[in-house]
Parts: sequence; C-alpha cells; structure tokens
Amino acid sequence: MTIQDLQACRCIRSEIESLEERILRLRSQAERTTGQLSKTPRGEQRDYLANYVARLDGLERQLAAKVIALEEHLAGVDRWIEQLPEQQAMVMRARYVEGLKWWQVAIQTSYSMAHCKTINTTIKQKLNTK
Repeated sequence: MTIQDLQACRCIRSEIESLEERILRLRSQAERTTGQLSKTPRGEQRDYLANYVARLDGLERQLAAKVIALEEHLAGVDRWIEQLPEQQAMVMRARYVEGLKWWQVAIQTSYSMAHCKTINTTIKQKLNTK
C-alpha cells in the first residue's frame, strides 16, 4: 500500500461526486428545455434533446468507469486497513474509504481532529519508510 493508493481513493471519489452533480444539472436543464421548447417546431426540439441525451450518455459512461476504478482501489485499501490496529483502521477507513473530511472523521471516530491527523501522519510515515 502506498500513500498514492490512499489519495487515489479520495481523488476518484471526488471525481464521482463531480460527475454526479454534472449529470443532475444536465437532467435538470433537459427537463426545463423540454417544457420551453414545446412551442417550437419539432425538428429544433429533437436537436436540443438529442444533444442533451448524448452529453448525458457520455457523462454516465464516465461515471460508470470511475465507480469501477474506485471499487478496485477500495478492495486493496480495505485489505490493507484490516491489518491495522482498530484505532488506526477506524481513522483510515473514515478518511480514505468513506472519503470524509477531517472534522467528520473526528465525529465518527470520537477522537479529536488533531488526534485523527496524528494517526494519519504516523501511518503515512510508516508507508514512506517501507
């Protein structure tokens, strides 16, 4: 396990969230456009809708690929986390598998944010020495 593997999980998770937001915005735009275009000639409406559908399809394909990549990374990270002591495992799982922010990690683990960051730093130092 490397630091890059852990950071890749967080990075892929944020990319997935970004794609999901873009998909929601695009669907919302398509729904609004459909209502507005009802008075336009049929050909123009189809062009707009076809454009939205094509863009939506592309984003959904990207999303599917990112989800698969995340699952592959998480499988390796989970196996590695299972080998850690319980306290360290809780912090690392919350931060990298669940993708929580430090204040959320602190709440979930019932540790202070500073203690969670210390645990993270300690583990990262051990990974660098291997």
